[in-house]
Amino acid sequence: MSCTVSVLYPIRVDFNVPLKDGVITNNQRIVAALDTIKYAVDNGAKSIVLMSHLGRPDGLPNTKYTMKPVAAELKKLLGGKDVTFLADCCGGDVEAACADPATGSIILLENLRFHLEEEGKGVDSTGNKVRLVVISYKMTYIQSMPLFVSNYELSMFRIVKLKDCVAWIIN
Repeated sequence: MSCTVSVLYPIRVDFNVPLKDGVITNNQRIVAALDTIKYAVDNGAKSIVLMSHLGRPDGLPNTKYTMKPVAAELKKLLGGKDVTFLADCCGGDVEAACADPATGSIILLENLRFHLEEEGKGVDSTGNKVRLVVISYKMTYIQSMPLFVSNYELSMFRIVKLKDCVAWIIN
């Protein structure tokens, strides 16, 4: 199977790694995602957008749980390949950065759990649940996590099992 060059591939990964004083103490979860990331890059994905949660920041930005150290570790594990870190996971800046990224680029979004909506707990002024829309247009999606709101938003695709713990969801 090859990837479509014109398509952005969001990948919901499990980068919930242990940190001590901002330093990753065990990178096993990042290492576990490398084959999937490399496969997409090597098979023509225009760009890859990685999204994950880290810790339990209770729906608020908290530098203790930033994905910045993960971006640095991922770059190291990819042999120095640039990993663009975005300081949020939704909003205009994220949409602009993901609108037409360079071919072969890898983008890591900030912690999804910096938004209460990620766990389905956010409500608007009328009490209705609000959803976190990470990227607001239809894309191919690779899933390796249990159901969270970010997964649900992109889950209207056919699931094909490829290998242990990784399901590729293809439009």
